[in-house]
Amino acid sequence: VFASWTAASRASAFAERLARMHAPALLIHGEEDPRPLFAIQDLAARLPHAEVAVIRRAGHYPWLEEPEALARQLAAFSRRAQALASR
Repeated sequence: VFASWTAASRASAFAERLARMHAPALLIHGEEDPRPLFAIQDLAARLPHAEVAVIRRAGHYPWLEEPEALARQLAAFSRRAQALASR
């Protein structure tokens, strides 16, 4: 599955669409998620304004496992995105 995701994310049409996205993006990954962090990092590298947040002590469901940590990440990201938009 991850190999196919990586291959798909590198497909030229998909990669070109990602590169044209100008909205800030926050990609969330649970530290204990069995899915590899590299898949999220690979996607983030293709988005011009992407950030990756790794939620400690969370697996694949950080909104259930560490909701407070996720809320802090979302609030901080929202502040940064608003600051960028006001420039």
